[in-house]
Amino acid sequence: MYEALDTAEFDAAIRLRTDQLGGSLSALPPLRLSNARMEASPGRGGPNGGYLAALAIRAAEQALTPGAPVRTVSVQYLAKPDFAPLTLEASRLRGARTTTFAQVVAHQAGDTRFTAGLTFGQDATSPAHRPLSRPAGVAQPEGLAPLDLPPAIVPHFTQLADYRPAGAGFPFANGEEAVIRIWMRLNDGLPLDAARLAFLFDAVFPSFYAVTDRPWPAATVDLRYDFARALTPDVAPDGWALFEFRTRDWANGWAVEDGTAWNRAGELLGVARQLRKVLARGASAAV
Repeated sequence: MYEALDTAEFDAAIRLRTDQLGGSLSALPPLRLSNARMEASPGRGGPNGGYLAALAIRAAEQALTPGAPVRTVSVQYLAKPDFAPLTLEASRLRGARTTTFAQVVAHQAGDTRFTAGLTFGQDATSPAHRPLSRPAGVAQPEGLAPLDLPPAIVPHFTQLADYRPAGAGFPFANGEEAVIRIWMRLNDGLPLDAARLAFLFDAVFPSFYAVTDRPWPAATVDLRYDFARALTPDVAPDGWALFEFRTRDWANGWAVEDGTAWNRAGELLGVARQLRKVLARGASAAV
């Protein structure tokens, strides 16, 4: 039933099909986007959470044609989807001249798997204050070595991306600060857009791995992205973005993590906040 997803086909993975009878949208999550470890069958895991957020963006854009770039997407993962057809229902909650509020609900086998709230908004003339600057002294990705981790801890979805650690937070180093900095892009090298950034924001190991000596599997419960600008093809034409992830708190089985992304020019692309449920040791997947 499933075909291998070529690394150049991320856009195909988020392409939605329209039901000719009811008009509903559907997608078939590919096994290559599984969060199961490479040494395990991909069917043991579920679809990557950033990929599901990208589907929500695409569903709202396709069904509602908001006419403005996405500014926020906030996802609650209620139950793990299977690698089977996933139905997405998009509704407009409220629309004004410059701003649209939307909701996407994803169903599978009669069960709600995740919900997403989205805001779309047009640019306008206003004052500017941009205090978040890209970390200084970070080399461009071409000058950095690719990330090399053993298959025992690497999820299947990492096959779609190129990872270049940027000097902070190598996993399992027992460091003092739960921070990682890393350049990432999809392997096809196409320009970054909101859906691709949504995937990449959730395409790397948790930042608390930098202060441990072993992996601690974790599942995403809530995920929110705020995009700082319209992600037009000229913003990151070769797909590269520099990410910094920082654990704000990790205790009592939960972790709160923030993420920030910049392009080569040092322009802020977006910020993320993720709530993870840290699982018991021995679990087979992490979102």
